[in-house]
Amino acid sequence: MRVLFVFILPLSFFFGSDHPKIIYLKLIPPKIQERGIYVGEKIEVKYELLLFDNASLLEVEFIPNENEKLANGIELLNPQSPWQKGDNDTYENTFIFKIKSPQFILPSLKILALSSDGSYTDEAIADGVGLEAIELGGEFYSGIVANKLSIGNLKAKKYDEWNNIVIFDLSVEDGNIEDFNIPQALKQGFNGDIATQGSKQSGMYYAVMANNLSKLKTTYFNLQNLRYEELSFPIVVKVDRVSTQSDLVPKNTFLIFSNIVLGLVVVLLILLAFYFKKNRFTFYVLLLFAFGIVMYILLEFENKKTLTLIQDSPIAILPTFNSTIMENLAQGSRVEVIGEHGEFYKINLGDMRIGWIKKDACR
Repeated sequence: MRVLFVFILPLSFFFGSDHPKIIYLKLIPPKIQERGIYVGEKIEVKYELLLFDNASLLEVEFIPNENEKLANGIELLNPQSPWQKGDNDTYENTFIFKIKSPQFILPSLKILALSSDGSYTDEAIADGVGLEAIELGGEFYSGIVANKLSIGNLKAKKYDEWNNIVIFDLSVEDGNIEDFNIPQALKQGFNGDIATQGSKQSGMYYAVMANNLSKLKTTYFNLQNLRYEELSFPIVVKVDRVSTQSDLVPKNTFLIFSNIVLGLVVVLLILLAFYFKKNRFTFYVLLLFAFGIVMYILLEFENKKTLTLIQDSPIAILPTFNSTIMENLAQGSRVEVIGEHGEFYKINLGDMRIGWIKKDACR
């Protein structure tokens, strides 16, 4: 590259501006295009830069292609990647792009340099290159293009009358973990942040799936052997009395029993009132007591404990801080409290579903 730059430099005196060129830029096409590029894959694109006469970098800018569809087909993941100085006045940088559609064009890279005395600027542009990617798919395709995908610690619980919820650890090496998707799932997502350690990314994932499915089956495209690989795990529902889904219609046995007893007392008071109806004072006293008990029972049923959320709040499956999140409720929502455990309230979500919410999120 150095030889090429030295050859080009004299030309700037004849065809350039009044000032000599102080910057040259070159894009090195990714080698992986020889074996094919895949939608969802993250590719590395290398650039080489040469500065003359102690010039310094002033500005680095990526310019998307004018064709919006082609420009949106690719995403730059590390725009702030620093330039590494090599031999003499050469610099190198590797930018990572994620392929989002079969047709795309790399954005043009424009770099502005400042002369050593600060008297003028010069620019160099590496035009974007148009490439094509292979779109993958299939009935169980997860959307993952990686060197390896792993699933572990799979657990399943009852979610509602018709579905189960599956929770597992997901790990991807040199891939696009953020695109993971189970086509058969009714609701799914990451429970918490995705952890990154070198080329490996991992996180806890949940998926709500129909309870007639006995297996979790998914496929991904392995970049090492360039083929689909299948992962399959049995879905065994665990019965857990602490789980919000193990008691779909929660009942308070003591409350029911006490109300039955109070109801019998009301009947007894009414019978006694009519038995002593000749004694008007006793008659009205007994009826008043009966009326008071009836009102108490009605108020117990009417005034269920309800709270208002003071912030947008996640609804968890279990009363733990690292539990999978079922959904989020907006600030101002009213929730019915049917129990509590530690720092969590047990709430009724309707549709025969219940969950747990932090006590400090409501009033």
